[in-house]
Amino acid sequence: MKRVVLSLALVGLPFASAARQQDPRPAPPPVSQGPTLRASVDQVVVDVVVTDAAGKVVTGLAAGDFEIRERGQPQAVATFSEVSLATTPRASGQRLTPGDVRSNARAGEGRIFVLVLDDTNIALELTPVVHRSARYFLDRYVEPGDLVAVLTTSGLGDTRQEPTEDLPLVDAAIGRFAGHGYDVAGTASLSRAAATYATRDANPMTTRRTSTTLIDDGSVDDKNDATDEAKERLRLTLRALETAATSFAGVPGRRKTVIFFSHGSPLAALDTEFADLKSRVLGAAARSNVTIYALDPEGLSYPIGLDGRMLEQGGAFDPQQLQPSRDNNMVLTGIQIQRKLMAAAMLRQIAEGTGGTATIDNTNLQAALDHIADESSHYYMLGYVSPDSRRQGRYRSIEVRVTRPGLLVRSRKGYVEPDDKAERKAEAKAKGATKGPLAELIRRPVGTSGLPLRAHAVALPIATNNVSVVVEVGAGAVPFETKGAERINTVDLAIVPVTSGGKVLPAVEGQARLAMLADDADSVRERGLRMLHRLTLEPGRYQLRIAARETVRGAEGSVIYDLTVPDAKKGGLALSGLLISSRRAGGIPSATRDEGLEAALGGRPPTTERTFGVDDVLSAYAEVIDAGASASRPIDLATVVTDESGRERVRSPQPRANQGRGPRTSFAYAIDLPLKTLAPGRYTLRVEARAAGMREPIVRDVAFEVRSAVP
Repeated sequence: MKRVVLSLALVGLPFASAARQQDPRPAPPPVSQGPTLRASVDQVVVDVVVTDAAGKVVTGLAAGDFEIRERGQPQAVATFSEVSLATTPRASGQRLTPGDVRSNARAGEGRIFVLVLDDTNIALELTPVVHRSARYFLDRYVEPGDLVAVLTTSGLGDTRQEPTEDLPLVDAAIGRFAGHGYDVAGTASLSRAAATYATRDANPMTTRRTSTTLIDDGSVDDKNDATDEAKERLRLTLRALETAATSFAGVPGRRKTVIFFSHGSPLAALDTEFADLKSRVLGAAARSNVTIYALDPEGLSYPIGLDGRMLEQGGAFDPQQLQPSRDNNMVLTGIQIQRKLMAAAMLRQIAEGTGGTATIDNTNLQAALDHIADESSHYYMLGYVSPDSRRQGRYRSIEVRVTRPGLLVRSRKGYVEPDDKAERKAEAKAKGATKGPLAELIRRPVGTSGLPLRAHAVALPIATNNVSVVVEVGAGAVPFETKGAERINTVDLAIVPVTSGGKVLPAVEGQARLAMLADDADSVRERGLRMLHRLTLEPGRYQLRIAARETVRGAEGSVIYDLTVPDAKKGGLALSGLLISSRRAGGIPSATRDEGLEAALGGRPPTTERTFGVDDVLSAYAEVIDAGASASRPIDLATVVTDESGRERVRSPQPRANQGRGPRTSFAYAIDLPLKTLAPGRYTLRVEARAAGMREPIVRDVAFEVRSAVP
């Protein structure tokens, strides 16, 4: 393997199958949680938002300022916390970009936002409004440590995104959303809506033919096929909301906010089936302590007043789409006003029942999203122990009051008591997840602190064992029991892939039995522990849920890693992610080894470390394949190092890097960068790959830091 000091060298090495060997070494310890309260079996924790008469969030209250009642009976506030997260709205274009390593160091500190996009009911023409609104919130308000998920009500279009801090993935999911429903007036598009008004007023029976849900007397037309379709759309919508809330039932402490983009549906008020479904949504939100905020994108486009007249132009509204009237305002018929009011009532019931609000007929988008961000950042957590110890899954109502005059309080209206039978059934029904002590951690869709973990994963263009996962446990995290001359502990590890559709695949499980002499145990305590694993995944988008537990103290933790496995069969040039190592990386004991990658990285193991000393040498490794090519074509590679200002500090081109390699054959690219050539600071390592005929290169970036000294 040829390497060049200072300049960056190409390594022409076909990837060899990595041999995994057990090499007993150690693992991690517990870490403090964020400023949250934990709900025990008997303790009920309620998020409370307090505002003044102007709607401004009120801070600085004490436990004595609150009264809480369960089923009308006063309860003593046992635990109290005011949560005030520092948030600085960013200007457009300043979206956070995470690094390539994921950690659970801040797990539990940030907020969870779920964007539920009602594509079953939102009209296609309102799609840009949803895109702009969701991205505005993403760019401006999501902070480090926050997680964002995306869910559509239909489940179609590969729009689902599990909770992640990787905002470019969230942005891509938002971009895949497209409404394929109707506006609340009952038409498939806004432009068609205006065109039908004159005919509808001239012939009263037209309302029956064009309405999807109601006839002129306000009843449901059960014989109308369109009505059946509208009912199914509403079922999907409410079930998606229930799913969004239920998925966070096992996530304690963190503020969980659902931002629900929807028109709502007038059917929700006309059928007992939907009353039951709404109750299930509210019950799931209460069980998970989830707050729902509803935003009607139709209202954001052209708000309608109670008299049926358009209030003002805004959002995506185009006045040229409407038939002119005497004052150039759009006037809705009585039945349409009725439908809108009933649909708005649905949104308000769901939002207010969970302690949130509904934004309807309002063009002030920024104020609505400011409101959501503000309330998700400044709130109180009240805990009390219910005197009712029964665990039968019943709903219990809650009322929270503030004793100070002139203040308004919002919180969920109740909670669902634990259900021992349902919990046992849920555990037995869990598919694909690991069993044993890590099962609960793996089922959670978010990372959990306790045992400090960092993880990095790379998909390589080979058929089997194509995903390499590096997991490192923090220094000082693994204690030991002394048995004679040996120091003993066991670290369990589980890696569970979850598809973009939410399907949980079988777990890859491992166990490191640590039995070592005192000096080796001291090395583990000082430097931490590394575990390397391989797994095989089909092309697609995944989240890897990675959990570990050491057995001496029982400390455990989990981390989530987003991963895309490219499809080599689709052809075109493919460049894997970058695996990183350094001379100092070998100082971290490894419980398992990947000899193939160590050889590719100059005899050093891959690491999750991204901070290096000026006396170190950074090594990087990637694989390239021109998939689907019928004949070999030149592939140029380049390695570039830029500083924080974007200025190039190193550029090392490698023209015709695939020389001697046939088409559809992967080859390796390895880099050695002595860091003494760089001043202390933050940098980005970039690898660019371009095949003949390509206008733009494929790029892989890794951010790293150089310090004058690293312990």
